[in-house]
Amino acid sequence: MKVLGVIQGEQMASSRIRLVDMAPHLAGHGVTCEIETYPASLTALARLVRRTALYDLVWLQKKLPGIGDTLHWRYCRTPVVFDFDDAICFRKEPKGGSYRSVTRERRFRRMTGLASAVTCGNRYLAGLVPQADKPVLVYPSPVPLDVPRKDYRTAQGPWVLGWVGGKGNLPSLERILPELEELHKHHDFLLCVVSDGQLSAPGIPVENLAWSLEGQSTLIAQFDVGLMPLDGDSLFDKGKCSYKVLQYMAAGVVSVADAVGMNAEILQDGENGCLVSGPRGWARVLDELLGEDRMCLARLGEAGRVDAERVFSYEHAATALAEFFRAIIEPHGRSRELASTPVS
Repeated sequence: MKVLGVIQGEQMASSRIRLVDMAPHLAGHGVTCEIETYPASLTALARLVRRTALYDLVWLQKKLPGIGDTLHWRYCRTPVVFDFDDAICFRKEPKGGSYRSVTRERRFRRMTGLASAVTCGNRYLAGLVPQADKPVLVYPSPVPLDVPRKDYRTAQGPWVLGWVGGKGNLPSLERILPELEELHKHHDFLLCVVSDGQLSAPGIPVENLAWSLEGQSTLIAQFDVGLMPLDGDSLFDKGKCSYKVLQYMAAGVVSVADAVGMNAEILQDGENGCLVSGPRGWARVLDELLGEDRMCLARLGEAGRVDAERVFSYEHAATALAEFFRAIIEPHGRSRELASTPVS
């Protein structure tokens, strides 16, 4: 099977994680996936659409088309699978108190309507697809497993609370700074921020470390606890695919996350990580956790690593994707029968 993956750019994390890095794993299942960047002009798009006839399937990632793009994609006779891993039909930040966007929702409906099928990062996102009969595969963003592992036996000194992410997501971490300040009254810790931005928090000892694709896994393995705060009132945050949590789990680092969206699906509180919900705010959850011996954290971290291996590996995802793609390119009736139910 020949698949053309169309991304917005290899520098975009979702394109790299979900398509570019997945391609070699699909090859092991008989799926050749060639990657191209989405054309910058309608003329180039027209050429790409004509070339799709050379492929069995087009895997189009996270593009919300305008009218001009839509007209070209309507000429595509090759099945198109649309992939997204964020709640892209909503605004990231509210405007006039609302996350809703008529323009985004219209473009999202247009793209999912054009597509033969959809792959998306979690069940919340699958529920946003407006066409009820559209084949949907829930495809969690896979996490590399050949990464440095946390060794709690050799950890010493102050606790290291860590966060990894782009500067555009720093406001999520800033939301819990008051609680971290309260926590610092009772526990000695360092807040380690791995990002392309800088966090300022005068009441907390912070170490800002530059993010790099090559170096992030080594820095994550130095965390004692990995943080993923989200806003439960945000329609956009509810669609987040918990990739920070998955990175922490792969490294055997204990995850603490708001019980929002996918976080609450992959973390079982007190078993493979900790969830913040209800009256148990961040300060209280972390106070309980840091009151434990480090070897108690080792148990939680190892349970998270086991789950990362079992459910969120590239090989696990490649198996599901190859089966889904084959179902889509088979006769329409069988395709719908096999693929209409989300798969995790």
